Amino acid sequence: MTFEKRKNSDSRRGISILLAIALVLAGLFVGLVMTTDNPVELDVNPLTGVDLSGEWVGTTTQDYDGDQRYDYRMILTQNGNELSGVGILDMTTDYDVYAEEVLSGYIADGQVIYSEVETLVLDGTTMDRWCHTQTTLSYQVIDGQETLVGTWEYVLDEQRCEGITGRVILTRQSD
Repeated sequence: MTFEKRKNSDSRRGISILLAIALVLAGLFVGLVMTTDNPVELDVNPLTGVDLSGEWVGTTTQDYDGDQRYDYRMILTQNGNELSGVGILDMTTDYDVYAEEVLSGYIADGQVIYSEVETLVLDGTTMDRWCHTQTTLSYQVIDGQETLVGTWEYVLDEQRCEGITGRVILTRQSD
């Protein structure tokens, strides 16, 4: 008597075995990583260990009226997650306005957030035409250069300031 070897007629068997192996491996990984005795904490905050104190120089834009760019500089002091400093805006390219503002802010969820809280110097315009802003920035290292990139918006409840926004990019200056 001769017996012939039969082919498996269920082609899905190989896929089922691979899926079972993948699930077992995934379970092992989750079991190793998610144990309560030794939880793994991933720090995705790019500002961990970074002191933002110092001078930052770059530009700010207005996203209205032709997307104008202006020189912008700030000098920050960081104390824990609290920030204070001075922002200097030089709009002499189009409007011949110069302003120095007191900045107050904080670091939260990997973002730098600060507001202009007081105007120290304002040349070329009047306070009734001026609005304070709030800025939200992300810290990045681009080609070895520490950089803050983000957006600003006016924060006063004055109708003339509503909806006016812009962008900021600053690089840290060496001491």
